[in-house]
Amino acid sequence: MSYILLTGSSGAIGKEIKKFLLRKKENILELDLLGHPSVDATNEKSVKEFFEIHKNKNIAKIINCIGIPDAIPLTAKTILDIDINYFKKMIDVNLNSIFLIIKECYRNNKGILNNIINISSIYSVVSPRLDLYNDKIKNPAYTASKHGLVGLTKHLAVILAKDNIKINCISPGGVKETINDQCFLDNYKKHIPLNDITTIKEIETSIQYLFSMNNITGQNIVIAGGYSII
Repeated sequence: MSYILLTGSSGAIGKEIKKFLLRKKENILELDLLGHPSVDATNEKSVKEFFEIHKNKNIAKIINCIGIPDAIPLTAKTILDIDINYFKKMIDVNLNSIFLIIKECYRNNKGILNNIINISSIYSVVSPRLDLYNDKIKNPAYTASKHGLVGLTKHLAVILAKDNIKINCISPGGVKETINDQCFLDNYKKHIPLNDITTIKEIETSIQYLFSMNNITGQNIVIAGGYSII
């Protein structure tokens, strides 16, 4: 019996992917700060303990949904208002933790692990349009972490190819099921050539596609209706 490791399973996208995997009757292991046991993915000891607990499980695939959003204080007007510790934390959660999880999973499942998908963001390929956010500066650490995740994916694709492990990114635009602000959605759609918002179903279909392919690795699948091309 083999398992899919789903990280960040309590998040907005992670919990929907969990439902999808359960519908497919997949065997799932969850790694999450709110999980049982709770795992701090930025802490090497915590991650190693998780894999020690599950050392007899055969983890064949990973879906990394772990991450924190790009919120910063509403009062932030310039980069001078962004605390460096918050910047470091976002890089630690959104990027460093994913490397740590992949590393320890590889250590414990070499010869079994064969496919990894990192869920990134449209901001892995573009920077935010500030007019969509009432000219708030947003957090550059978020964009940096998502760009970094694509770079990490490409580099690991080369390193892990000798073990026949495929690793890719999926970078969705704004996801319809996770956005409650209709005004934002209407404005966002103005920047989308296909005039439609990404859905969870499209992410699920992309996961299924990447898991079924034997010759795709190091790629970033952008699902955003053309948002990134204009």
